[in-house]
This record gives sequence, C-alpha cells and structure tokens, in this order.
Amino acid sequence: MATAADLHNQIALAKKTLEEKKQHTQHLREESTRAEERQRLRRQLEEVQKHISHQESINSGERNYRRLLDADALGNTPSDGSKPYEPPPARFNPGSNGELVHCAEVVAKGDYEWRIDGMSWLVNALQQNECPSLESCAFIVGGEEFTLQYNPKCGDVGDLGGQRGSLCLVHQDEGGITFRYRALIKNAAGSYVQWGPEGNECYPAESTCGRAFGPDVYFVEDMDDSNHQVGIFGMTHEQLLKSEWVVDGALTAKFELEVRPNVELDPMPLKRASIEVPPSTIAAEFTAMLEEGRGADVTFLVQGERVPAHSQILAARSSVFERQLNSGMKESISKEIMVEECDLETFKALLKFIYTDDLQRIEELAKMTKADCVGNKLPAPFLQKLLSVSHLYQVSRLRIWCEHKLCECLTVCDAFSILCQGHLYEAKQLEQACLAFIKDNLAQVVSSSSFGRGCKEWPEVVLKINAATAGLDERSAGMAFEALREKKPEVPEISDSGAEAVPAAESGTKTVKSEKPPSEKPSEKPPASTEKPAKRKRTS
Repeated sequence: MATAADLHNQIALAKKTLEEKKQHTQHLREESTRAEERQRLRRQLEEVQKHISHQESINSGERNYRRLLDADALGNTPSDGSKPYEPPPARFNPGSNGELVHCAEVVAKGDYEWRIDGMSWLVNALQQNECPSLESCAFIVGGEEFTLQYNPKCGDVGDLGGQRGSLCLVHQDEGGITFRYRALIKNAAGSYVQWGPEGNECYPAESTCGRAFGPDVYFVEDMDDSNHQVGIFGMTHEQLLKSEWVVDGALTAKFELEVRPNVELDPMPLKRASIEVPPSTIAAEFTAMLEEGRGADVTFLVQGERVPAHSQILAARSSVFERQLNSGMKESISKEIMVEECDLETFKALLKFIYTDDLQRIEELAKMTKADCVGNKLPAPFLQKLLSVSHLYQVSRLRIWCEHKLCECLTVCDAFSILCQGHLYEAKQLEQACLAFIKDNLAQVVSSSSFGRGCKEWPEVVLKINAATAGLDERSAGMAFEALREKKPEVPEISDSGAEAVPAAESGTKTVKSEKPPSEKPSEKPPASTEKPAKRKRTS
C-alpha cells in the first residue's frame, strides 16, 4: 500500500515533469519563431538583392537607350507624339564612314576582400558547426550575386555537387553568366600576388546558380589530369598555415571581377569629320623648351650642374618660386638659385611637372629610376623625395599625387618611414593608410630596423601607432598627445650681432628654412631610411 507521503511525492514529481515539458515546449516554440523570423529576414534580403539587380539591369538598359538616342541611331522618336515615328536607319548608312560597336561598354568591375582570422582553428570550428566549408556573405558585381567559399580539406565546393577545390567563387543567381575573375592572395609583405591564371567564364544559356569557379576547382567526373594542383598555390591546409600567406594567423584573399550583362550589341554609325583636330602638343613643346634651355632667364645650381629655366612659368606655378623671383630677394637680381634640398634627378622631375602638369610623365620617370619597382608599384624612395620637394615648393597637385601613390606601395620595410613623413607634412590620409597597414602587419614592422631607429626620434609617431593599435583616433587619445607635446618655451635664436634671427624671406637672402608642424618636437628628425624633408638654410 502506498502511503500518503508516497502519493504526495509522486504528484509533486508529476507536476515537475509536466512543468519541464511545458518549458521545453515553450522553448521549442520560441526557437521555431526565431527560425521563422530568420527565414523571413533572409527572404526579404533576397528580395531586396533581386530588386537591386533588376534595377541595375533597368538602369543599364536606360543608359544604353540614351546613348543610342544621343547618337541619332534610333531615328525620329518625338516625346510629344505630334510627329509620326520614324524607324531607325538601316544597317547600311550612306552618310556614315563606318560602324562602331561597343563590346565592353556595359562591363561592370568590382572586387571583394575576404579575411579569415584564426586559421589554425578553422577545421575545429567547421566540425563544431557541422559545415564542410566556410562561406562569406553575399556581394553583388554587375547585378550578379556571388559568395566566396574555402574548404580546408579541398573537398566539395559550390552547391551543384560534384565539384571540389579549396578557395573558390560561387555564383548565386539564377540563369547564366559571363564574367572574368582573378584570385589574389596577400603575402607577409602586404602585397597581393595572383594565384592561378585569370578565369574567363561564359555561360549565357546555361544556369550557373550554385556553380563554383576558382583556380583549383574541378568536376570529379572530369578529373583525369594528374598534374592538376589542388589547394592554394598547391599547398595543403597544414602547409598553408606555415607559409608566408598566413600572417598573424590570418589569410587574406581578394577576387577581382569583370561582369558583362547579357545585352545585345548595338552598332552605331561612325561619323568622322572631314577635318580632324590634332591632339594637344603644349606639354611636349614646353618640355622641349625646358630641356633645350631656349629663352631661359634663371639658372638652378643642383649638385654642381646648371639647370636653365623660365622665371615666368616658375612664378605662375609655384608661390615659393614667385616670392624668390619677384619680391626683391637676391635670386630676383642674380637669377641664380642654389638648390641643396634634393638631388638632380628629383629636381628635374619637379620642373618637368611644373612645365607640363602631366602626372603620366612623372610616373614614367619613376619607373625609369634605379630603384626596383615591385610589380606595378612605383619605387617608394623616389616618391618620398618627390613628396618632400613638392611640399617645399608648394606644388599641391604633385604633392597629393605622391601621397596617393605612397598609399599604394606600402611595405613592411618602409611603412614607418613613410608614416613619419606623412606626420611631418600633416598628410592625414597618408597617415591613416600607414597606420592601417602597420596595424595589420604590426609584428613585422616593429621588428624592422627603421622602426627601432625611429622610436627615439619620433615619439609622437610611435604614440600614434599605439593609439591606432588600441583602436583609438588622435582625438580619443588627446590627453596622451597633449602630455607628450608639453615642453619648455624655446629660446629664440640669436645671431652674431645679438639680434634675433630673421627668416630668409624677410631678410632678402636666397634660402628659406621650411617650418615643422606645431606638433613636432625640435629633437625629432626622420629615421635613417626616411627621405629627409627638404629644408633651406637660415641666414642671419
């Protein structure tokens, strides 16, 4: 016989079990609700992306229609309906000298960078999530949706089945596609290196939704080439972890795409005027006048060589030259200027830009320098020297171009020296590019000799690196910068006669000492690997 206490315990246990079942049921309902909400949001995202793709296609068609309309290739198409519609001209146009067909006008270009951090944990993370491969978020180029996938075991990729590879690009839209792509992998020096040949895919009438594309992607049934290498640069995942392509545990890849929508080729009449206007020759003529010295009225003395030039052109292009030549200074009388701030090659490049305003010529000069160019990048030492002298003579367009090109050619060896130069000239965009690069490659930059030499000479630059590494900007770390900049008032320089030194621009001498930014300490100077900023002597 069960006692009353036993019955009471059984009732309590039953109530507890019932309550747990209710909680479990409620939990399942909540999970189901959240799953439905995620599914609903996913469908909304797909609808938005399809709408964007559809709108891009409409816009492309509108642009093409407008182009044909402006070229009078559609005949008479009145907007008010008062005149009858006239069909477009026939393919044979007696009034035309030929026909023009644009094949690449509608091609859309784009790129997508994908960084996988903690590569050594990737295999474990995929096993925990029961996923064979890692997949990126979707991105759109030319109205087509793509994702990136990485399978560390070089197994199944894409959504079709039967495809294998490692890192690949997956097309996620219905219908066919025509596009080209390049796969780039970032190395320890911060440069992108192309992996495999450029892909050229054309499937206008075949559905490619879920199909994978990549340098090592292959179909299992078609795999009969024993020389086919699988894996990034032919390496397994374990070999990749120990290679130069995984930096601080992270792999950075970038795919560059060119997508051509499936639009018709529209020929246009090629109408050429009977009189062709020749291209501009002013740059070539001014260059010849500079190199030959015709009509020159001022001479520069650079490293023992005399360089003739024209004062009116110099004064019109540079406010510094204008003050030197037209403000009663010694140079305006003697018409000779001693240049001690840069070498002959750099100064001639400055003059060539002043005379032509042609950056393409400067880029050609940079590629002809003795410094080795890495890939398509320009040599950083030449750009640093040109930045210094363009800053000295206030040639703004050339200075900004040098800053832009230096942002593209940052390496572990010279990132710190370029940052010091950007800090000295208050080039904020160049500073931000250097700080971002140093943050991504901190271990390699800190271990370089240029960083070690510059720590004592550039304490404020080191503080900026520390702030950027901590995720702070200069405003957020303002108290630290104010404390660093606190210093005793400087004693004015005294000349031999006992009077304060006067700047050369006021005293009438031929040279002027460039000023440092207010934030610079007097003891700071560029590190050994940095091109020293152009300065001028101060005379009392």
